[in-house]
Formats: sequence, C-alpha cells, structure tokens
Amino acid sequence: MNFILPKYLQKDITVTTIRPPYSKSGLLPFLDTVTFNGSFGCVLLQSFHKTDFAIYQHVFRMKQQVSVKVEARQPMITLSYVLKGIIPCNLNGFGKAMLAEGWYHLYYVPVGKHTAAMPCGEAVVFQINFNQELIQELGNKYEVLRDVCENVMNESGKGVQQMAAEITPRIKEILNGIYNCNLEDAELELFLRARIYDLLLLYLEELSAAKRSFNTRYHFSKEDLQALHEISTLLQERIHEPINQQVLARYVHLHPKKLAEGFRLMYGVTIHEWVSRARIDKAKKLLKESSIPIGEIALELGYTTTSIFTRAFKGMVGCTPKHYRK
Repeated sequence: MNFILPKYLQKDITVTTIRPPYSKSGLLPFLDTVTFNGSFGCVLLQSFHKTDFAIYQHVFRMKQQVSVKVEARQPMITLSYVLKGIIPCNLNGFGKAMLAEGWYHLYYVPVGKHTAAMPCGEAVVFQINFNQELIQELGNKYEVLRDVCENVMNESGKGVQQMAAEITPRIKEILNGIYNCNLEDAELELFLRARIYDLLLLYLEELSAAKRSFNTRYHFSKEDLQALHEISTLLQERIHEPINQQVLARYVHLHPKKLAEGFRLMYGVTIHEWVSRARIDKAKKLLKESSIPIGEIALELGYTTTSIFTRAFKGMVGCTPKHYRK
C-alpha cells in the first residue's frame, strides 16, 4: 500500500528512517519507522510482513487537510482499527466510507487508487492484512465473509466494507500487548501471529452475533446494510446538525423503526448515542489541539449553549471542557 500526496506537496518531502528504541509511546517497539516530513505535516509508517499476514501502523500528523491517494497494487483483505481521529475515505466500487476513532471494519480493497481525506490533526490506524487463502477457507464457515471471498475469487474491482465493530476492552488488551511486545525473531513472530488470529476470531464472533440479531426481527438486505453504512458517514459529515430520524430514514429509503433497530445492531448504540459520542470525541480533539474558545467549540458541534455542552462533556468524560484542556 502506497500513500500518494498531491503533486504540489511532493517537492519538499524528506524521508528518514528511525530505529527503536523510541522515546515516546505509540509506535510498535519492534519495528523501524519510516517518516515523511513536509509542509503538510508528518506521516509515520511501520510494517511487518509474513506469508499469511502483515501488520501496518499509520500515524498521520497533518498541519492541513489533504486529499491522499491510497494505492493498492494487489487486492487486500484488511482489518483496520482506528485508534485516533476520523478519516473520510472513498473506496472504489463501494463509495464513501468512514474510519472513526474507537471502531474497526473488515475491508476488501481492490487494486487501484482510492482516496482518503486526511483531516488536520493526528490520526492513528492499526491495520492487519490477511492472506487471501486464509479468508477464503474461513468463508466456508462464516457467512459474513462470503461477500469478501466472492470479490477475491472474482478479482472484483468493487470494494467491500463489512459491518463496523467497536474496539472493546478485550481488543484494547490485545492491542496493548502488541504495542508493548519486546520479543524478537521467532518468538516475536509466534506472538504476533497468535494475537492477530485472536483479533480476527473476535471480529468474526462479533459479526456472527450481529448477523443472528439482524435476522430476529427484520430482514436486512445487502442494500439495507449499505444504507446503514451511509448513515454513519452522513452523521459524521453533519455532526453539527440536529438529529431527525425521519429525515435520515427517508434519505436512505428505510422505515424509521428499521433504521433505528439496524443502526443499534450494527453499531451497538442508538443514533443519538453515536452522535453524542462523535461530538464529544471531536470536542476532545479540538480542546487539545486548538485554542478555539469553548463556546465556539460548543456551537461548532451543534450545542445551543455552552452549559449544555459542558454537561454533556462532563457526563461522558468525567470532567469539564475547561479542566480537560488543562
């Protein structure tokens, strides 16, 4: 996978390689880091390749919003965990996709150039690419993988985004183990392979449980599931606007009750809870990375008064915006 910046930003790029140990946390301690620095900011990349899987760590520290081309030279089946930030993307043959902090997806990424709208600020993505034969073998058991497997077998140019899943405490525990691993050579490979398979099985169990839930009350077609993905993207783009479930339902051609139930099953929360969490996540980012007054942040995120914003923030974070900024 290659990241291609716009031509006007390519002239002043400097590329360096940093080797562990690292003075700051957040980087995989057993891998070298390739850094790309320029007027746009900084990108840090780490990678670990084996025959049946590959690990990538992407850290984007952008000084400005930049539209980046993401080039896949071969089809990829990837689990992408968003540890920080929000990245709107466009996946060829699928359309708009949203990488949002605290969530992860399974993707089939076809050969070609896709688009990521990198926002100003920091974003961190931990990515696992899987061997196609492994996923095809699992597809015989897990129905949720069949769309991915079909596209792989047909060498389809149509991307696939499976249902989102939340990064749970158990997943955080596994990821923390990877980020704190100090093993080497064969022991390192054995440890990583075990943890990667743990993560894949947890995702398959999560999707299988969600699939059973989907079939208990409503029938959700492939188009309905796509509509539910579109809703999350729409909500992120209009995070500052009041939530009107009737309008959202008409937008994606679903009955309001079916939309509400499907959204809850797919994301584990209601639409209102999802938007509240997304607003507070963005508020935390603005409080830490900007000097924008708290009242302006409240208005930007759709709160009518600073006091309402403060109550919502304290209820979710445990402290006021003012104390969080300190």
